[in-house]
Amino acid sequence: MLKSGPDRHSPLNGSDLISAKVNKMVSMAGKFPEGREFNIYKMADAGEYAFENWPKRLVLSGFEIGAAIRTGARLFSETPLDNPVRETYRLYVGEGNNRYSWDQTAVLFAVRGLRDYWDVNDDGYIEVRATDGYNWWRTDDDKDHAYLLFRTPASQIKDSLGDLIEDLMVQPPSSKPAKK
Repeated sequence: MLKSGPDRHSPLNGSDLISAKVNKMVSMAGKFPEGREFNIYKMADAGEYAFENWPKRLVLSGFEIGAAIRTGARLFSETPLDNPVRETYRLYVGEGNNRYSWDQTAVLFAVRGLRDYWDVNDDGYIEVRATDGYNWWRTDDDKDHAYLLFRTPASQIKDSLGDLIEDLMVQPPSSKPAKK
């Protein structure tokens, strides 16, 4: 999208459309303060381009955040057999097992914000090496980037955040029609 030009849907190019319509991007990506993480190194050149050119706020939930929290086992005792999330966990990690909560932490922040779960380091920006996806946090105020930090040490918060995330994962779907 960042590289797209105007089209029949909008006279704006992709970057300008993002600037006009997007508040921020929240992504599970990176390892902080530096390292390699799957979502970046699998498409390192795209990650490098996106983070270098993203025109709005960017908040990253790094590998270390999701790796500290494991969720999923309760799906097998608290949801019906036809629950698609339960089935996904069964196929991917095996019935009754937990998995690291990388994506769930990003979604929790995107929906609920900082609350009392997170702080952010926003004194710099992510830099990605396009050849292998290695990333660094560079201290500079050149870009509006941030990455999540646990508000309290991970060893003290991981169980409570894991319980919160799993409480949300096992909730039955709403029977209300979606708002338009």
